[in-house]
Amino acid sequence: MLVSVKRARGNGFTLIELLVVIAIIAILAAILFPVFAQAREKARQTTCQSNLKQLGTTAIMYSQDWDGFLPVCVNQQTGDSATWVTWETTIGQFITPGMKFTLWANGSERSGWESGARSTRALFKCPSSSKNYSTGESYLGVSIGYNRRLGFNTGSGFQATYIPRDLNKQDSTLIILADIGLAGTGDPYRSFESASYFSAKRHNGGANLCFADGHVKWYSQKEILGFAYNSDYFLPK
Repeated sequence: MLVSVKRARGNGFTLIELLVVIAIIAILAAILFPVFAQAREKARQTTCQSNLKQLGTTAIMYSQDWDGFLPVCVNQQTGDSATWVTWETTIGQFITPGMKFTLWANGSERSGWESGARSTRALFKCPSSSKNYSTGESYLGVSIGYNRRLGFNTGSGFQATYIPRDLNKQDSTLIILADIGLAGTGDPYRSFESASYFSAKRHNGGANLCFADGHVKWYSQKEILGFAYNSDYFLPK
């Protein structure tokens, strides 16, 4: 007597079904990952804006104690060729006493941040910039740049075009702080004097800029390139 036996199908997926599921997951990942990356970068951009706001507000508070003059980019102390007081030290000490950013007399690297609270030092480094402190945009742990045209003393007096000015009508257009690039240049002061110094693609195709009235705003690369033809953004009047 013949007995027919019917095989029961297992509960697992067939190979085709598994491949379909994998393909769907890959498509969703391709769609969502860029969105997540943009969201993460947006969060970093916001943190950077907050840091710039705090640094800019500190610079303005400094100016209120110094007859309206903002901190200079770098000032070589009279009679001491090895002492350079940079804007990082000036602003840093206004936030946390004891902050010190040190350079050699010739303007090359000495040690960068020599002392000061880690939380304050973090204000000077954009969270989206490189983690390499030896070269490029994060040189010496600083990836925020300062307007060197606010004052630049090389020991023989302030250079002709770099004279600190009293700020009034130009506050909302004069850039004092910005996301800085300068990859490969090793600028020890972490400074700028035109739009070509900015890291114009750091935050979703743009960069954060802080102005002399304290406001901070993100600008696209196209807008930043337009600044290069208008010295009002960089030179105090």
